[in-house]
Amino acid sequence: MKKIIIFIFLLTLTFINANNIAANSPYLYDANKNKDFESADKYFPKIDKKQYAEYPNSTLNYKGMILYKDIGKSLQKEAKRFHIITNDDHSNPNISPERQVYLFYSARLMENNNRMEYRFIIIDAETEDIIAEGSGDGLYSPNKKD
Repeated sequence: MKKIIIFIFLLTLTFINANNIAANSPYLYDANKNKDFESADKYFPKIDKKQYAEYPNSTLNYKGMILYKDIGKSLQKEAKRFHIITNDDHSNPNISPERQVYLFYSARLMENNNRMEYRFIIIDAETEDIIAEGSGDGLYSPNKKD
């Protein structure tokens, strides 16, 4: 009987400790900016082409490993370069801003060069979970100057 009580006590302590560890982080994906992962170019061939593929004859193909907090800046930099009107905001309260992710982005001109079609995928560098993916189009203004 004594062994059963001790076993139950130890089991209870284990669950309490596990809950405390989980409660210490507000994120499902914690910061990992100091860890090393393979480059985006080396990781790219591993992506399921049904999930993401670059456009044939694309105007832009971007492959990068960046911090989650920098996704908006990276997309805006490319959008500005190609004069795409965009308001993409990839914020997620479950992902630490200091988390490393792979960002793959492909875009091509369409409709007499007045619009640009794009697709992207964001993959967690550590777990290889897909965080976000999508596609769409935006206005393209080739006459504007940077």
